[in-house]
Amino acid sequence: MKVDTPTLVIMMGLAFVCTLGAANAKADEQSNKEAQEIINQQMVSLQQKEAATFPCSMFSQSELEALVGNPLDKGSYAFNNVTENDRRYKTESCDWSAAQGEGNEVGLWIALRKHFDSGQVECSPGSDDRKISGIGDQAWWEYQKFFGMGTLRVCSAKAMLEVKVDLANKDEAKARNIAQTMAKKVLSLQ
Repeated sequence: MKVDTPTLVIMMGLAFVCTLGAANAKADEQSNKEAQEIINQQMVSLQQKEAATFPCSMFSQSELEALVGNPLDKGSYAFNNVTENDRRYKTESCDWSAAQGEGNEVGLWIALRKHFDSGQVECSPGSDDRKISGIGDQAWWEYQKFFGMGTLRVCSAKAMLEVKVDLANKDEAKARNIAQTMAKKVLSLQ
C-alpha cells in the first residue's frame, strides 16, 4: 500500500495525539488521585474542627459512646436559622451518627440568649399532653415508637435546647434517659 506524504503526516500526527492522549489520561488520573487525597485530608480537618465546636465539644467522645452504647462519629456541626410559630432565631447543633452506619444516634441543638433578636430565650412550647417535669423551666418529651426516635425540648432562661435520640431497639425509656442526661449536662454548663 502506497501512502502519500500528506496522509503519512496525518497518520503520524494521529499516532502522536493518541500517545499524548494516553499520557494525558495517566496524568489526569494521577491529578485526580492527588485532588481526592487533598479533599479527604480537608474533610478530616473539617471534622476535627467541627468536633471541637460548640455544641459538639460539650461531650467527650467516650462519654457519648458510653451513653448511647455504640461507637459514634466525631459529630457534625451546623448553624441554623429557624422560623417556628412566628418566632425567628438561630441555633447551633451537633449530630453524632453511628460510626459503623447502624446503631444508636443522638443530636443536640441549642439556642442561647444571643441567638434571639430580643436577647432573651423565647421558648416555643410543645403540646401540653407531652409536658414533663424535673428539667429546665419547661420541658416536653415526644416519642415516635415506629421510628424509635425521641425528642426532648427543654427551655430555661439561659437556653432552649432539643435533644434527639434514635435507638435501634426502640426502647423509649432508654431514649428518654439519654435525652435527659444530655440536657441536664448542657443546662449545668450554661
